[in-house]
Amino acid sequence: MNLIDMHCDTIWKLMETNGTTLNDNPFCIDLQKLKRAESTAQFFACFIYLKQFEGNGRYTKGYDYAMQMLARIKQEIVQNKDAIAIARNFLEFDKNQAQGKLSAFVTIEEGGILDSQMNRLYTFYQEGVRWLLSFGTKKTALALQTVKTAKSCRKD
Repeated sequence: MNLIDMHCDTIWKLMETNGTTLNDNPFCIDLQKLKRAESTAQFFACFIYLKQFEGNGRYTKGYDYAMQMLARIKQEIVQNKDAIAIARNFLEFDKNQAQGKLSAFVTIEEGGILDSQMNRLYTFYQEGVRWLLSFGTKKTALALQTVKTAKSCRKD
C-alpha cells in the first residue's frame, strides 16, 4: 500500500507508559501494525506538553525531555534495526525502502522549547529532527516572526 503517516505521539506514550515498546504496544502505532498496513514511513513526534513543566526553566525541562524522547526513539530503532531506520531525507527514505525497512522521520511538537536559543535547533538537526512545529503553547520568537512575515506577504 505504501502508506506514509505524517504524525503520531507514540514515542511520548512509550515514555509515559512503563514496559511498552515500539515493536508491540496497545497504542495506535507500533511496528506490527505498520507492517500490516504496508507502511513505508512514519513521522514520530516528540510531543512536549508544556503544562507538565511548571515554573522557571520549564522550556529547558521541555527541551531536556525532548532529548530523552530522541534517545528513546533511537534505542527503539536499534532494537528493531531489521525493520526500521531513521530517514532524514528522501535518499535515506529510498534506501530504507530498498532494504525493506520502514523509515522513521523524527519531529518535535512544541517549538517553545527552543526558547529563542538557536543552538537547540542546531542540536535537534544534528539528532535527526527534520520537522519542528513552531507554534505550540508558547508564543515563541520564531512563531511571532512567522506570523509577522505571513501578514506582510498577504494580499487582501
